[in-house]
Amino acid sequence: MIKKEILAGNKKIEFETGKIARQANGSVFVRMGDTCVLATVVMSPEPLSAGDRRDMLPLTIDYRERTYAAGRIPGGFFKREGRPREKETLTSRLIDRTVRPLFPEGFQHKIQINVVVLSSDGENDADVLSLLGVSFALMISDIPFNGPVACARVGRIDGSFVLNPTYTERTKSDLDLFVAGAGDKTVMMEMAGNELQEQDVSAAIEFAGQPVADLCKMQDALQKEAGIKKIPVEKEEADGEIISTISGIVKEHTDEFMDTGAKSEKQGAFNKALDSALVALLPKFPEKGFEIKATFDRIVREEIRKIIFEKRKRPDGRSPADIRDITSEAGALPRVHGSALFTRGQTQSLVAVTLGTPADKQRMEQLEGEYRERFLFHYNFPGFATGDV
Repeated sequence: MIKKEILAGNKKIEFETGKIARQANGSVFVRMGDTCVLATVVMSPEPLSAGDRRDMLPLTIDYRERTYAAGRIPGGFFKREGRPREKETLTSRLIDRTVRPLFPEGFQHKIQINVVVLSSDGENDADVLSLLGVSFALMISDIPFNGPVACARVGRIDGSFVLNPTYTERTKSDLDLFVAGAGDKTVMMEMAGNELQEQDVSAAIEFAGQPVADLCKMQDALQKEAGIKKIPVEKEEADGEIISTISGIVKEHTDEFMDTGAKSEKQGAFNKALDSALVALLPKFPEKGFEIKATFDRIVREEIRKIIFEKRKRPDGRSPADIRDITSEAGALPRVHGSALFTRGQTQSLVAVTLGTPADKQRMEQLEGEYRERFLFHYNFPGFATGDV
């Protein structure tokens, strides 16, 4: 069992591993004040088979806040924990956006990350602790991970920056900045706040830099102390014949990628070139369909990127500085309280607004307590928006 602690600002953050969830590849119990989270990481022993391989990392992240953490019983008839609340989904995505880019390219083992808030003091937010716990757990596991990564929240009260402010302090702050970094490099940021000068935001990011760097150094030391070796990552090099064949086909179709106007025409040219590559290569490499498609996508991206930089021309004919015209239409729907249709190129947004009464406010349950939400935003991205089934 290993225990570590560090002072971040004026708050102590404690880390403990080896006590809970011992069968996971990595697990860390993190505490700040009386807010405690458990972060665990598990990896499948074998990578996905050739037929099941994906063009993205098979990573699942599940962040949950248990109501018992705040000494409360879940609402509703069944009095059981239900599906993830909005905050839980957003925190899962925050963790995902930070750690996903740090896994080795082409890694195809399934990875599941679970974070559970076990205790909440109603003042210290669990999202900072959760991301720290996930990074610590990955670092001391045998899962390949190009970390460590650490994070901090920055507020500003009366012109002074505050590191990891409490909920009470955040109500007085005109800035809510979440910064995640790997050493001295920023990996991900989220920010909300009042209108701020650019130099103030830059200063806030810089303010978080040293605490983030200190937490990364601590994780490096903890990894050495744990002494767990990472599993080797076998990076498959694409067959030379596959690369040369696809490169030739892509060059033949480059003009179609760059000069056709409508998105559907570009997709048709893309599919035509891909079909040519598959017809040419699958008879020789029947078991490498995934590799052929992945190599094709990579070479197309590289070729288009090269043209953009060298010829200053984007796939739709615009230069990097050209902005597409936007059109807007108010009152697009006849019986709603308000509506508008915005169109830019092939991208469209149809927006409708409804004005309600105080009785229509949504009751929100969180560990910090209940409140009523007066602004409800619903966003839908149906398949037909991209012409997909």
